[in-house]
Amino acid sequence: MKKPWIKIIKDAYRKARPFLAFLSVICISLSPLVRNPTYKLIALSVLSSLLISIILDLFSEINKRFNIIDSKMGIKEPPTYLGFTEALPFIRQTVKDKWLLNQDVNIKIIAVSAQFSWKNIVEVLVPELIKYKTSKTKLKIDFVLVDPKVLRNWGQKKLSTYCTNVGALYEIITSSEEFKLAIDNNKLEINICYIDNIPHWHGLLINEDVLYLGRCSWDMTRNHKEMLVGRREYRRFEKDDRFQGNHRIELFENWFKAYQFRSCINPNISTEFDTEKD
Repeated sequence: MKKPWIKIIKDAYRKARPFLAFLSVICISLSPLVRNPTYKLIALSVLSSLLISIILDLFSEINKRFNIIDSKMGIKEPPTYLGFTEALPFIRQTVKDKWLLNQDVNIKIIAVSAQFSWKNIVEVLVPELIKYKTSKTKLKIDFVLVDPKVLRNWGQKKLSTYCTNVGALYEIITSSEEFKLAIDNNKLEINICYIDNIPHWHGLLINEDVLYLGRCSWDMTRNHKEMLVGRREYRRFEKDDRFQGNHRIELFENWFKAYQFRSCINPNISTEFDTEKD
């Protein structure tokens, strides 16, 4: 679609302002060479008006930018979302932006049962991404999940069932034609490991520079204590942000590696989906 001519003129003027200001100053400094007082007055009036207009315009734009910076500096907390569902569009967009820039994408996920992340990331987002014709771009997703037996021991049968289902779905979905082709072509890799611990916080780290971090909590108001996952706030941290993003990302990475190591050295933790029934 072509730009309206008014828009074209405005864009051209915005780019030409420094040159016009410089030219006006040069012309004003050369005005004594004009002998005709009438022409000199007209020239000085026009050039002075143009220069003042450009200066005021630039000042207004600079002031707007300072206001934007000031408003951002006034924000005391990182972007916050009321649960995984609200954070999901931003998670998807972060992943897509990196993928469309032909960057390899590595998503590290610490979850309890993956009741939200598996469906929305693996079953929905992954098929969308692998349809794009990228040359050497690879998508790698690493899950750390709580062992279903641990969740049952804590009385969380619903979460345990979700976690067991993810293990079964992993076998099914990675054998599907679409996923198998991407895996065989080294375009896709999905890994799951299990831990014998319930993390206090969970989240997704995308390419080691954007972290969506959530926290777990407990509903203690009923006889059966229910663990709440994905229903509390999520916060977005980035490297070099003003909210200790580097520290949060380093801590997430540290625990992620520790969980993976724990999963590898403990033979009693599930390595495949658990079929035991209560």
